[in-house]
Amino acid sequence: MSVIHLTANSRLTQTLKQQAFLAQSSTVAETPVIMTLAQWWQQWEQACLLRGELQEGDFAHKRLSTFEAQLVWEQVLEKESAQRLDEQGEPLALLNLSTTAKQLNQAWSLWMEWLDETQRLQTQDMHFDSQEVALFKKAAQHYQSILESHNWQDETLRQQSRLQWLAEGKGRVPQRIELHGFDELTPIMRRWQGVLEQRGCEVVIAEDSVMPVSPQRYVYKARDPADEVQQAASWCVQQWLALQKTQPLHTIKIGVVAPNLGDYKSALSQQLDEQLALAFQQPLNLQSPQRQTLYNFSLGVSLLEVPIVKNALQSLKIFCQPKRRCAYEEWSQWLISPYTAEDIGRRQQADSKLRRLQWASFRWPTLIESDAAQALPKGLLKRLQNWQRFLEKQPTSSIGIRDFVELAESCFERLGWAQSRSLNSDEYQQKQTFMEVLAQFKQLTSIQQKQSVDSWLAVLQRFVSETVHQSQSRGLQPIQIMGMLEAGGQHFDALWVLGLTDEAWPRMPSPNPFLPMDLQRQYSLPRCDAQRELKYAHQVTQRLSQAAPQQVWSFAAFLGEAEMLASPLLESRWLAESQPFLPQAYQSLAYEHFARRSDLQWELDNRGPQIPAGSHAPGGSGILQAQSKCPLMAFLDFRLGARNGLQDVEEGLQSTNQGTLVHEILECFWQETRSQSNLLMLSDEQVADRLQTQIENRFDALKNAFDGAYLKLEQARIMELLLQWLEVEKQRPPFAVAETERETFIELAGIEFRIVIDRIDLVEGQKVILDYKTGKASVGDLLKSPIKAPQLAVYLHAMEEQDAVSGIGYGLLHSDDGVSLNALVAEDEILSKLRSVTVFAKKSEKEGDDFYGVRWQDFLDSLRQEVLDLAKSIQQGVADMTFDKPADVAYAASLLALRLPEVEAQLAEAGICQEALE
Repeated sequence: MSVIHLTANSRLTQTLKQQAFLAQSSTVAETPVIMTLAQWWQQWEQACLLRGELQEGDFAHKRLSTFEAQLVWEQVLEKESAQRLDEQGEPLALLNLSTTAKQLNQAWSLWMEWLDETQRLQTQDMHFDSQEVALFKKAAQHYQSILESHNWQDETLRQQSRLQWLAEGKGRVPQRIELHGFDELTPIMRRWQGVLEQRGCEVVIAEDSVMPVSPQRYVYKARDPADEVQQAASWCVQQWLALQKTQPLHTIKIGVVAPNLGDYKSALSQQLDEQLALAFQQPLNLQSPQRQTLYNFSLGVSLLEVPIVKNALQSLKIFCQPKRRCAYEEWSQWLISPYTAEDIGRRQQADSKLRRLQWASFRWPTLIESDAAQALPKGLLKRLQNWQRFLEKQPTSSIGIRDFVELAESCFERLGWAQSRSLNSDEYQQKQTFMEVLAQFKQLTSIQQKQSVDSWLAVLQRFVSETVHQSQSRGLQPIQIMGMLEAGGQHFDALWVLGLTDEAWPRMPSPNPFLPMDLQRQYSLPRCDAQRELKYAHQVTQRLSQAAPQQVWSFAAFLGEAEMLASPLLESRWLAESQPFLPQAYQSLAYEHFARRSDLQWELDNRGPQIPAGSHAPGGSGILQAQSKCPLMAFLDFRLGARNGLQDVEEGLQSTNQGTLVHEILECFWQETRSQSNLLMLSDEQVADRLQTQIENRFDALKNAFDGAYLKLEQARIMELLLQWLEVEKQRPPFAVAETERETFIELAGIEFRIVIDRIDLVEGQKVILDYKTGKASVGDLLKSPIKAPQLAVYLHAMEEQDAVSGIGYGLLHSDDGVSLNALVAEDEILSKLRSVTVFAKKSEKEGDDFYGVRWQDFLDSLRQEVLDLAKSIQQGVADMTFDKPADVAYAASLLALRLPEVEAQLAEAGICQEALE
């Protein structure tokens, strides 16, 4: 007898084939024919062609995919909107063109599949009382005319043609067809069933095998979704361990089913990984990246979310649009991706170097034509240069779909996409799927117009997003995780159904807005109302209640702070006698590792290795500044190199860049102007012109990294800041600028330090040391003991013994706080006209002051000694975790490694309060 088994989905097909194979291992029988309904139709069509019952001319010129049909609906909507604009003066009020087209396509499919021709004719005169329904009626006529004019068919029309051919007696039909996993038969399936039965084929719905014993059912009211997932994962592993003792491993099947599987996928995967690792059933992903898991999800992911595909689309977005500005973070993601060509270590080094340029946005041809290109690996640079030469000969402003796909394929080949290393099995499948999707995209002949690369990329991205990818299962996977629909016709050794809140099951109604509600209810269209969803949920729940001898049905009592209600299906007659599930003691992987820890041995480790004599100080005088605030921070940031990590690339000029610009501009200005008297001789216009020249010279190197309008604003801001600063300079006693940006090397405690003194002025024959700051600073830190801001004091070691230093201070140029000269001077006449100047002689003469009776030179010597003491502590490897206040280490590159919460807890345990430290 000729029998064919048709299934509702491919997962059930594989399950039935596996069961048939296992049954044949002990008996001799004919291999059953098992396939999905879609596969049966395809085979039937091909057989008709081979026998000559159908000719090529019987088929439409083009069979539209769902995506192509939606594009046609978009064309219809655009024309309808334009026509309405001409007739009524206002366009259609559409929230989103593509979303509306999807809804219209769905309405068309429901209209054609759930209503036969007679029913559609009967409803043609139905009162279309809403604008949405009226739009569908008009748009559907337009849609049909487009398909007829091109001899195209969408999937719905194709199915009707097949039914007509079948009714005409074409093709052979089997004696019997058994349907598996269909919770309901759609009207078009019932029409198909009727035609087959008229031709003598028996069509039956296969009965589920009867459970050998009454199922044991339990209901679990979890605290929240996290608790629910933890218990489900732990239960699955326990069932797996128990079933191994009674039956062969390849026959074990444990099911986890959820109405909203996407909400649980990530948490379930993590918890199963942990519980299986604790049971020594599979290694963690970090321990074995190529591992095979003992579980499998039926829920695929959008191909758009797959990392290798993200990199492919990002490559097209960047390199097929040479005139488009690229944000650095976008460039960085592409550069260090594992799917970009050349050695990843060298690409990461290039990323670190390029970040220092602070090119927040740029055009990639500008980058590879500049000196910055030398940071890239030579092989990658050569690929980019070859691609640039190729692209110069290709049109990109207006091209057809085939030209666009060929451009994309050339881009992948020339840039070496996904060729830098061997791909694992999943990545290889993902790459192959994407290339197949790209080939399908090339066949979208329904898009005839030429458009820009940017427009094609947007369409391609939508096309890729609608492709769901799931890598093929590998090896033994006894734990099967699936949605309610995929579980149709499946049987399990144990089953956990989770997520059964009243909001998730039954599903919420979702009627189509473009079909009359009365019509949808009359013909019981999918998702039309709550009654239909409840009826459907009853069918599925009843089926699942007979799907396994061991069952747990669960829901979360709380979602955040919101209290959730159980699904009414848990009160159905099939589950009414379920027993409460007793939760098992749950133990996470982290807690298990903590419990297995050995006793901690506390050791005082506050010393690093000494710095050998003659070594260069890492970070120059910056390490002295850090050592004064927190020795451990200095050790981690400078000696261990934490400060050399990746720099952030900001959209605007970083504060460090702004400070560098100010330094360079003032350096050149004073090299030309030389003294205050020369400054006073210049008119305001001459000062502005001199500054503007220097500003333009310095900003010229930034034109490729930032927008021109932004740079003009920054130039104006810096100009205003410098003009304000020069007004402060004019109020000082007469001075001459002796040196600017003086670079020198000094030796402290056997360590060589490179320092750069921003400026040295001569005032009455004595020297004043100035350091420019675009942030906040105060010479008051020099008066604290121990010293907290040693940078100015370090400069004293660079002065000759015969040099008479009469003042040290900061030139503060801050856009928000304004400009000022914050300095400490020996005598009043050095900078007497400025309010923010501290005169040391007055402090020395004031009884009760900390520096009463201290000579200026002695004070400078004490500063030199404190710097030397800091250098000695650095050389000796002192790395204590001590600081005055958290703000001192708040901006450390090694902030996480400093573990402040742990330090504060230890201080509290020792009875030392933070206020005492501050």
